[in-house]
Amino acid sequence: MPYILMFCASLLLVSVFSAPVQADNPIESKSYEPGEMVILDEAKAGKFVDSLDDLAQIRAQMGDQGQNDPLRIKPAILTEQNYAPYRTAVKALNEESPDDYATIKALAEKHGFTSAEDWAETADGVLLTFFYIQQEKEGRTIEDKMREQLTPEMMAKIPASHKHMVDNALKMANKINQVPEENEQIVRGLLPKLEVAMSKNL
Repeated sequence: MPYILMFCASLLLVSVFSAPVQADNPIESKSYEPGEMVILDEAKAGKFVDSLDDLAQIRAQMGDQGQNDPLRIKPAILTEQNYAPYRTAVKALNEESPDDYATIKALAEKHGFTSAEDWAETADGVLLTFFYIQQEKEGRTIEDKMREQLTPEMMAKIPASHKHMVDNALKMANKINQVPEENEQIVRGLLPKLEVAMSKNL
């Protein structure tokens, strides 16, 4: 799926230009630390893939399969909650929607996970590794594509208050290249089954 790479790079740059500029309250320059990289367990990774058919049914029951669906698998995973979209989603469900959280917890336990959080951690690790593998198919990383778009002309158009967002986006794009080799080996072994299962949750 080569389109994923350009989509991610473009979306990260679009976010810089679309963020509101507030003269009275400028955007604070913050460090943007990606979520902790997950070291995958092979058995758990396989169980996560097995859970994806059930996840599709659960999402349909929850009734929100649009852009704001927190359990939807998104190509723009780099922009989603600092590499921890599913850990973040499960945390939010636990705090805001106990019934939905209980449903995900039951899904996790059905597939051999100790908790919803255990399932979400594996989900983040598998999917980040999957998108890392996808970028290799073109021979250029997401970071490469972003830097190609960041021409001097484009940089000149970015407000000073937004410059840190470019740095943050590049930092995140670089982080994907740090996927552990053991993660890559595990996910490569799951690719045929994973690609089919993911298609139901895109």
